[in-house]
Amino acid sequence: MRFTTKTSIYGILFILPVLIIFGICRIFPLFHSIYLSLFRINFASGMKTFVGLGNYREVLHDSVALVAFKNTLMFVIMIVPI
Repeated sequence: MRFTTKTSIYGILFILPVLIIFGICRIFPLFHSIYLSLFRINFASGMKTFVGLGNYREVLHDSVALVAFKNTLMFVIMIVPI
């Protein structure tokens, strides 16, 4: 069976709705979360202050967060089958 331009266009048109739904449900929230993680947000007033990678720096220097990362890693190693 040879693929022609017409069959290729039909294939793209059939898969396009799935790609759009995947983008809306998976890709957009991922990038939006990354965007929001660069801000310090006051939920009471709705003010957003750009802090860049400061939130990540703060988490990496927090001892409670490091213990949580260690516990999660241990859980994954011991419970999730490879």
